[in-house]
Amino acid sequence: MADDRTAADTPASIGHSDEPAEREHLHDTLALIADETAKLEPSFNEAAHDLRQRSVEAQGGYTDELGVAEIVYAFREQNLRNMQLALRQPYFTRVDFIPAAGLEKGQSSSYYIGKWGVMRGETYEQIVVDWRAPIANLYYAGQVGPMKYEAPDGMIEGELTLKRQFGIQDGKLISIFDTDIAGSDAFLQGVLGEARGDRLREVVTTLQAEQNEVIRHPLDQALIVQGAAGAGKTTIALHRVAYLLYTHRQRLQPRHVLILAPNPMFLNYIAAVLPDLGVEQVSQTTFADFARTLLGKKAPTLEHDVDADDPLESNMDELTVESLTFQGSLRFAELIDAYLDYLEPRTLPDADMTFGPVTLFSHERLQEIFLTELSPFPLARRLDEVEKYIKRQLKPALARVLEWLETTCAERANALSAKMSDSPERQAMMRELYNSRDQRVKEAKDRAKTFLKETRASWPTLAPMSVYADFLRFAGSACGTLPLNNGERELITRIAERTLPLLERKRARVADLAPLLSIEQRVSGLPKFEARHIVIDEAQDASPYQFRFLRSALGHDSFTIVGDLNQGIRARQGLSDWHILLDEAFAKRAAMRSLTVSYRNTIETMTLANKIAATFPIPGTEPAQPVPRRGAAPIFEQVESQRRLIAKIEHIVGELRAIGYNSIALTERTFTRAKALFAALPRSMNASLLDAREDSYGNGLVAVSAAHTKGLEFDAVIICDAGERWYPFDAYHARLLYVCATRALHRLYIFWQGERSGLLNNLP
Repeated sequence: MADDRTAADTPASIGHSDEPAEREHLHDTLALIADETAKLEPSFNEAAHDLRQRSVEAQGGYTDELGVAEIVYAFREQNLRNMQLALRQPYFTRVDFIPAAGLEKGQSSSYYIGKWGVMRGETYEQIVVDWRAPIANLYYAGQVGPMKYEAPDGMIEGELTLKRQFGIQDGKLISIFDTDIAGSDAFLQGVLGEARGDRLREVVTTLQAEQNEVIRHPLDQALIVQGAAGAGKTTIALHRVAYLLYTHRQRLQPRHVLILAPNPMFLNYIAAVLPDLGVEQVSQTTFADFARTLLGKKAPTLEHDVDADDPLESNMDELTVESLTFQGSLRFAELIDAYLDYLEPRTLPDADMTFGPVTLFSHERLQEIFLTELSPFPLARRLDEVEKYIKRQLKPALARVLEWLETTCAERANALSAKMSDSPERQAMMRELYNSRDQRVKEAKDRAKTFLKETRASWPTLAPMSVYADFLRFAGSACGTLPLNNGERELITRIAERTLPLLERKRARVADLAPLLSIEQRVSGLPKFEARHIVIDEAQDASPYQFRFLRSALGHDSFTIVGDLNQGIRARQGLSDWHILLDEAFAKRAAMRSLTVSYRNTIETMTLANKIAATFPIPGTEPAQPVPRRGAAPIFEQVESQRRLIAKIEHIVGELRAIGYNSIALTERTFTRAKALFAALPRSMNASLLDAREDSYGNGLVAVSAAHTKGLEFDAVIICDAGERWYPFDAYHARLLYVCATRALHRLYIFWQGERSGLLNNLP
């Protein structure tokens, strides 16, 4: 293709021997993409027109034709969008590979790999390989030398002779790195050293081998990832979604994927990543909102304390803390199941069902219907079906009662006529007899009209909150017959003390949602939801009971579960050991992977954070290994007052902004303190307050509670008071302080008033 660039368009040299050829290849590729984009626009416009037309024809409703039009429009819109994005960065690497069969002849092929595959329309020739394609493993999985990758037709072996990385921005080539270790490290550190904005970003160009292994794990096996702070757990989980949707597109659509995150603010923070990866229409929510959707009108109002995501366990007595752990345990789930097993045969009254003198069903027959014939259905559905059984029997039963009344009345009238001659007295008695018959007929008919309603009213209420409350009362009572172990009744009693007053007001806590869901699933059934793959982020703070429910409700093991036990700030209610999931919740059918390298923090910051974590080490976890990126040493300083702290913050923020660091977190131990700090800051600083209950996440200077920083990252972090009062020497606060420290990409400052936390001993 002729080069139509002018001298003014020619960029400065970047000093690579293959630069002219690579610039030519980029120019040709961009021209091809522009041509393909132009060809896509008419078909997209046609799909948009068809969608508008079908919407008008549907008149606000839904038709099959409208559904098809929506699918076609979404597909063509995505294709067009991908091509438009590819014009800015068509690819990021080139690999040269010689298959084993061609080694002697040196038959090498070059593959350019990008975020979006690009194909020549007429010939279907692959110009740019999608990063999710099997051959892209050549880039992600190793260095130059003998290499193999798994293709649809089997394992392909050969030799990787070149691995070249490109920096391309807005269609311009700005750097070339070849694959030696120094070149790869320079490319990676160049990306890591950038200042960040207010959103999580895709990392397709810098994926490392251990991350790539997680992304390409099989779809049908649950995967648990223990990842160090800054290892890219969330980002890698989202890239895994993009990979699975690409690789398994015949069976997995975006609407089949559900992402569960800890709070609305976190969802907003990650929102930009999936569209950047070419994936949209994936469901993203919190477990609490997911539960409320499933429960519908039966959902409780959630009790929310201002620091609900930041529980100060040191203020709780040991029995309360143990009860919180117990409430989220698999054992608690087993006891609820045992109670429902107990309740099931006792749902219907222990007696025959009669209508007047007629027996509709014997107790034995009712139990046979309820427990055997209707056993595939949930309890509430069984009651509905039993009601239909009764209704079918009621009409003939009423006829028998009416016939009996008529017969009895006739017999008595005949007897009266035989016994007495006609007289005013006999006539009066006859009138009384027939009036009595008519009254009893009316009563029988009226009784038939209300019989079903009155009978149903005598059966137990199976609303999930009612059943849950009954379970807590029953299990906590001395007469309860559940198979409780030592101390469990006392724990349930403590749970009941905290929970029953809420349930009476149709309220509950997040910890109550898994029990309510499992009860509703068993009692009434849940609305159908088709989630063929679930991603659970910050999984260490979810309870084992939540995992048990999700696996049971979905009936499959397609899960991606990512978390870090060192960041388990709700460990008494969440997970302290991944083996609870591996061995119990997933019955040894899950795989475990570790991501130990931290790409977020400098060596100086991660060294400090590892020392904090080491004060209360967690078995089964390894210290994070930072990439070799040096930075400024963390700053430690005692301040004598809040006024002095504000002055320090104002000075530091000014310095940081001057060098281009605008994403800055001011962390306080609790949300209440963060709110007070925010109010004390000069308005000229343009700070904002982060509240995890809100779905907004703003860039710039933010005041935030320690717990609410989890999962986020900032150019700089200022821990405003790491004093012993707010961070006492215990495992919970060690994890919380570790979370705060590891949010910092470039700079970390630690201040305190009064006595410094013992967690910072042995530090500067």
